[in-house]
Amino acid sequence: MDKNKNRIRTPSGRALLGWLWEKSPKGGRGLAGLLMAIALALAISLPALAGSVGNKQASSPEGSAGESLSEPADNSSEGSDDHSKTGSSSSQEDTEAKAGARKTRKSCRIYVKNLIMDASDICRRSKKIQYTCKNKEKPQFFSNSDAITVEDGKVTIPPNYAGKAYITVVIPASEEYAAASARILVAVNRIDNPMTVYDMVEDYDREDRIIPLQTEARGGARLSYKCSERGIGFDKDKVKIRKGYTGTAEVTVTAHASGIYKETEKKFKITVLSGAAENMYEEAKSQIGISGGGVNSTKYGQYTGMDRQAWCASFVSWCASNAGVNSFKPGLRSVVPKTASTLEMCQYSTDYHVWTSQALEDMKRGDVIFFSRAEKQYQVGGSKAVCHVGIIESVNPDSGIVQVIEGNSTGDSVCRHSYGVDPKSGKVRRRYFCGYISVH
Repeated sequence: MDKNKNRIRTPSGRALLGWLWEKSPKGGRGLAGLLMAIALALAISLPALAGSVGNKQASSPEGSAGESLSEPADNSSEGSDDHSKTGSSSSQEDTEAKAGARKTRKSCRIYVKNLIMDASDICRRSKKIQYTCKNKEKPQFFSNSDAITVEDGKVTIPPNYAGKAYITVVIPASEEYAAASARILVAVNRIDNPMTVYDMVEDYDREDRIIPLQTEARGGARLSYKCSERGIGFDKDKVKIRKGYTGTAEVTVTAHASGIYKETEKKFKITVLSGAAENMYEEAKSQIGISGGGVNSTKYGQYTGMDRQAWCASFVSWCASNAGVNSFKPGLRSVVPKTASTLEMCQYSTDYHVWTSQALEDMKRGDVIFFSRAEKQYQVGGSKAVCHVGIIESVNPDSGIVQVIEGNSTGDSVCRHSYGVDPKSGKVRRRYFCGYISVH
């Protein structure tokens, strides 16, 4: 219903005042006429103004009583309002009841144990989740990793997995306890890569050489090499030894992280021989023909301080001194001591692990060869010992022929001798071959 239908339409006070002014007699347009016009305008305007204020009050929420005067009350509307109030009250009661039920549930905490292991743990494929909670509702488990699965409270970890993941344990609410959740850390730590490395020993060479390395790593790990020596370089899995380089270089090889293996470092040595064996041979060859004068008086005996005595060992010591291999050098396998005794020379070389048993195919020019007078009679420190020593000039493993440059040999001089060595017995003429020093 239109609330403005019965509203009284009145002109504004200004318009009414102007209308009265026009209608008043001309003679009364003085001050008295003006006052009369004002009084009349107020008498007409005030009732209309009061009616307008009453209509505004009727249209406001507080003015429901005034509204009923202009329009009859709608019973159906009132009924719906009462129903709405009743429904709202019922919903509020349910909410309060539920809130009360929630307030009665106890908080519950889940105590868990993290799963931390090494990749080498062979039992890691299946681990039972360990947790405790007062709420005995059936838990649910969720993993944030596709590699790790959870079923019936057991964690399954693939054998090639290494890393970290989390499992969330969720226990739903019960009548007594509220819902709870906790997170379990699953950590599989990487292990060292069991690399295989080998020390290398190479001969001196006047040209660059590229040699394959024998290093092996598991898990397909990428290998990298580092060495501070300028004469040693690397190209992937090969070592480059530059021409003229001699000495011992320490190499660090790194197997980078791969699969279950973490980054691992190992060290090995590359020894490039100084050409001492060749120098040893050259020194011996240059002395061929020099004699002791029948009285064993030589510069070789004078060098060892044992002149006028058997001088085969003194001759070898003198050659080793001039070749630079007469003293032990850490990192090198070569050693020939300064001595006039063949037994002492054997003992010394045995102590420094450079003594080698019978193996003709491994001997080379420049090595020091020893003989005894009877088969298998060499015993260090025993009464039966080596009796002669010389420097190898050539070896033929197929024929068993060994050519040696010796001091204090035929005619009290330095000379060559060829020996046919029996590979089984070591028999050589009236003597037996019993071992040699590998000179590097």
